[in-house]
Amino acid sequence: MRDANNHCNNDDKYQQFDSSAMNRLSLQSTMESPMSRKSHASYVSEQMGFDESTAHTIVVTRPLKQAAPLAERIRSLGITPTLYPLLDILPAVDRRLIYDAVRNLECYALVIFVSPNAIAAFFPSVTYWPRSTAIAVMGSTGLKQLEKLGFTDAHVKIVVPDRHSFNDSEGLLQAFNLETFRGKRALIVRAETGREYLANALLAGGMTVDLLAAYRRLPVKLDQQRMALLNELLASRNTWVVTSTEGLAVLVNHVEQAAGIEGRLRLITQRLITTHPRIFEAAKIAGFTNLVLSGTGDDNVMSCLAALYSTHGI
Repeated sequence: MRDANNHCNNDDKYQQFDSSAMNRLSLQSTMESPMSRKSHASYVSEQMGFDESTAHTIVVTRPLKQAAPLAERIRSLGITPTLYPLLDILPAVDRRLIYDAVRNLECYALVIFVSPNAIAAFFPSVTYWPRSTAIAVMGSTGLKQLEKLGFTDAHVKIVVPDRHSFNDSEGLLQAFNLETFRGKRALIVRAETGREYLANALLAGGMTVDLLAAYRRLPVKLDQQRMALLNELLASRNTWVVTSTEGLAVLVNHVEQAAGIEGRLRLITQRLITTHPRIFEAAKIAGFTNLVLSGTGDDNVMSCLAALYSTHGI
């Protein structure tokens, strides 16, 4: 496995969390209490002084550009969403690597885009796509992006996880026969950092794998304006939509900076909608007591929110 550079020479079901990496998310002083997690949450609800008169909101924590479509759909529920991005998406440090990969597309039997950001970063440089190079995306959002760019199965083979699978590496691998790609080359377009599960699986299947860092993911900085908004949100009851473990860690860090342990106690009793089992498990480790697993993609998030709204009025 290597970076995509000078690459055309001839020569349990889900991955478990590394709990040590999540240690800073685990509760400390609160977990020393003999109270159970459930009774502790009840105590917090009574003692922390939530402002029940404050309007409930759904907090969308995706990067800003990705948050807009989901926010628009949330408005259909009669709720004005609040945008609180946890990660910034920035261009790659060296875009020449993208240009090199685009020029050498015919070297690849398969190009995998791990996220909508990967597609957005890569395709502005594309003027031609060889029919022999298959495209793989992680779900319906990526598929819609390709369609807007004029790419359909009529033009090139497109691989996407089955609609009953999670939009992740595991789901994608189930969608195609690795044996048909044995001995061939794949390009994974992603951020500077990410899971190695997919690359390792392709290598084990006999493929050569190149990695292309097409964009960067950085934690959003907690400035005074964000701190004020965060404290306002912590003073009321809300539903948070969190779509990455990395973002979850940023959220907890922001809350601890803005409001200390008291703020953290407020946060963990608010409802948290997670889109993947890995995020769900990380949130459990972090002490969250009101967790919902929606499934990946906007459609699943909206179905979850609509069900909560009709049952509980959110």
